[in-house]
This record gives sequence, C-alpha cells and structure tokens, in this order.
Amino acid sequence: MSNKTIKIKGEPYRVGFSFLGARYFEEMTGLTIDKCIGTWNHLIYFYCVLKALNKKFTYSFDEFNEILDGEPDLLIQFIQTSPEPGEPTAKKKMSINQGLRLWMLLPFAAALPVLIPVISIISWVLMSFWLFIKFIKKAGKKRGSRF
Repeated sequence: MSNKTIKIKGEPYRVGFSFLGARYFEEMTGLTIDKCIGTWNHLIYFYCVLKALNKKFTYSFDEFNEILDGEPDLLIQFIQTSPEPGEPTAKKKMSINQGLRLWMLLPFAAALPVLIPVISIISWVLMSFWLFIKFIKKAGKKRGSRF
C-alpha cells in the first residue's frame, strides 16, 4: 500500500502501485502493465489506481477526464509520485561480500567450457569400459568359462 496522496477537487486520494489497479488497467486496455507507455495509457492507469486504492473515488472515466481537463497537473503529479509500471521501484546495491562471492566464482565459470567436454569424455570412457566388461562376462558365461 502507498502513503502518497494527490488532491482532486480538494479531496486527498492515495496513489501508488496496486495489483488491483494493474488488473483494472489490463481489463480496460487489453494491454499488460509493462506496455503502459504514452500519455493516454498513463491517464488510464492513473484512473485504475485511484479506483483500486480509494473506495470513495466514484468518478466515471469520462468525469475523471473532465476533471483532468481542468487540472492537467494531476497527471504529471501522478507520474512523478509513482514508479513506471513494470519498472523496479529501487535498485539494490551489491554488497562487498556478494561481489567477492561472484568474483570467486569467475575462475569456475571460465573453466566450465573446458571441464564439460573433459567430464563428458571421461564418463563416456568409463561407461564404455563398464559395458565391455559386462559383455565379456556375459560371453564367458555362454561359453562355460569361469569369469
């Protein structure tokens, strides 16, 4: 839930990300939330967020458009106070320990293209040797040998 508010006709309304708002947006436009680009889609998303987060927001979409015609700065405020839909809200900095762990894995990642064929060849040789021994035992039993 968000604690940011925008005043529309003197009445404060909560704004922020809401899964219900995203669902309303997808139902109204047929687009997923990550495709919300352009002024018109932002206007629809703004309306959907207000509907989702505020029970007292009872305006129809047409009435909402008329309000925005009188106060166009509301859309700009909404865009500035909320993250872009589909965009992460904050990037985490990597800690020194995480960076060190990744750095320590680098030699293994560099050696992987060499190790995979070597491991494959070794497993193929061992499997062939095992099958050859199994075949010799089976052939010896058929001939009456004591293998």
